[in-house]
Parts: sequence; C-alpha cells; structure tokens
Amino acid sequence: VFVLFLMGSSFLMAQAKISVQVGMAFPSGNFSNVATNGYGVGGTIEFKQDELLSVCAFIGYYTWGPYTVWYLGPSDSYSNFQVLIGLRYAFSHQKVHPYMGLDIGMNSLSYSRTTYYGYTSTTTQLTQGRIGAAPVFGVIFKVNTGLNLDINFKYNFTSQELYNANIFPTSFFVLNAGLRFDM
Repeated sequence: VFVLFLMGSSFLMAQAKISVQVGMAFPSGNFSNVATNGYGVGGTIEFKQDELLSVCAFIGYYTWGPYTVWYLGPSDSYSNFQVLIGLRYAFSHQKVHPYMGLDIGMNSLSYSRTTYYGYTSTTTQLTQGRIGAAPVFGVIFKVNTGLNLDINFKYNFTSQELYNANIFPTSFFVLNAGLRFDM
C-alpha cells in the first residue's frame, strides 16, 4: 500500500504546476474605510484535468496595518489566512496566455487593536473563520520549458458581518506576481 501511495503521489506531482507569489492587497467595501493597502504571499498547486482545465489548491496569508489614525489613537491591524480549492481555465497554451478561475474555501480573519495608555498598552485580538470565494483572472508568460511568470488579479470576499462593532478583512483585491514551476 505504501509503495502504491508513493507511486501515485509521484505520478500526480509529475503533472503538477506549483506557483509561489507575492501580492499587494487592496481593501474594498466597509473594510476600505478602516484599513490601508496591505501585502501577502501565496502558493498554488495545479493538477491538469485536460488540455485547458486544471484543479488547484491555494494557501495564502495577507496582512494590513498596523493602521494608526491621525490623532495617534489605537493601532489596528488585520490579517487573512486562506486555504482555498478551485478550478482554472486557460484560454490557450501559447507563450503568453490568459486564464480565469474560481477558488472557494476557508478564511481565517483576524483583527487586532493595541490601545496605548501612557507607558502601558492593551491588545484586543479577534479571529473568525468564514467560507469565502475568489474569482481569479491572470496571465502566464512562458520563460522556458518548466518556468513561467504568473501575474493574476483576485477579488476575495466573505460575508460582511460585524463582530462587536469590529470590521474584519472580508473583501479585498489582490494583485499577485510570482513564478510557476511545471513539474
């Protein structure tokens, strides 16, 4: 059984495409009223289903802040850890080709506020898990046989509920750029 598992894993990995990316995260909706632009990292693994369609898994982390208001009040920061699965559809397999997709999965949304009182401070942290979705539009630039440049634009969103009057990073745009390795 162990040998069959290793053979199956190596067969899948032989057809996998692994992408590592960095990105700028731009808040939207109510979240844009309380946060500035952020940044993050992510990784995608794709398994080809046919010539143009792939199944993928994405794991990423984005952060915003600390954000301090103009009167030097509390310092707020936000983060979103994502584990998503989805589909990608490539429009061709030319040297430069666009693709689109949809990712759905779990988001761990975090909010942290540090309030300063002279020489002391207190920190409040809240975390919630929510299911979200993210449509993706991107372009692949083939550099050589196994190396590609992957640039994509993703809109991440979850439900926009408030928790104790605190806003979570529920909707944001991400512009990612990175390298994709074809195994």
